[in-house]
Amino acid sequence: MLLGIDESGRGPVIGDLVVAGVLLPSWDHQQALREKGVRDSKRLSRKKRELLFPVICDMATRVITKRVSAEEIDSWRSLGGSLNELEAKVFAEVIAEARPRGVVVDCADVRPDAFLSRIRRYSKLPKDVVCEHRADQTYPVVSAASIVAKVLRDRSIGELSWKYGPVGSGYCSDPRTIEFLKRWFERTGGFPRFTRTTWSTCLRISREAGPTVRPRESQD
Repeated sequence: MLLGIDESGRGPVIGDLVVAGVLLPSWDHQQALREKGVRDSKRLSRKKRELLFPVICDMATRVITKRVSAEEIDSWRSLGGSLNELEAKVFAEVIAEARPRGVVVDCADVRPDAFLSRIRRYSKLPKDVVCEHRADQTYPVVSAASIVAKVLRDRSIGELSWKYGPVGSGYCSDPRTIEFLKRWFERTGGFPRFTRTTWSTCLRISREAGPTVRPRESQD
């Protein structure tokens, strides 16, 4: 069986990092995904991703997802861990759970060999392994994983906006996200628990607001 792995939400200041693994019966089954219109999630509209989500789940032997919360990311980084290492650890958990004969990984590191070595620290790998940059553009099984991860990530951000007001996309470059965090900090002196407070965005907002900063907000 062939497993494709990708993530969504690596860089944002708000929300979870979502990792998805899509398991197919064989390499040949990728063509069926391609014929359904599966491709890199970044090249698809949100509506199209939502339409493809159940198609992928129906065609896959199994779909495995993992979520890493903002608090878990901050805790990991506070202990000196890199985001690449954390992502490799979660990828390894997906591989260990799926137990595929082959795996294709969308590489997060500038050095694919180094990223693969990180994964090996946490899980035994099958003999047939591909670890490439932009694998989601080349391998439909990884494209499918990127769509699953992106859909789940988008839905979770939508839930936050419904509960707390518009949070934007959660990305550091989104003015709506920055405005949301600034307003929250001005009101409470801290940030909500779904925020990655170790990100430079939060550090800058804290610094610009002045020296008095309260701990991370614990309220929902």
